Amino acid sequence: MILAGVIVSALMNAIIGLIKYIADGDNKLASITFWMLGDLSGAEMTDLALLLPIIVFCTAFLFLMRWRLNALSLGEKDAIALGINYKMETILVVSAAT
Repeated sequence: MILAGVIVSALMNAIIGLIKYIADGDNKLASITFWMLGDLSGAEMTDLALLLPIIVFCTAFLFLMRWRLNALSLGEKDAIALGINYKMETILVVSAAT
């Protein structure tokens, strides 16, 4: 799993490097670099208004699932023994967190 993460990270860094190489050095390169460092200067309140319902829903969902998250943290066998559909709830929790 760790090796797969290293491989995906290297691939994405190569793609970003290619995009930075192709980008216009005078205009776009600086904005790409600032964006990669977490620049939010281009964000507007309308962007937040679009995302706010999704954020609230997913946060509420994860809050309501908090006791099941404790059971999921025990491992697959123990969670199944407690009557939890391990695969389905893992997919739901990861999707909501993402």
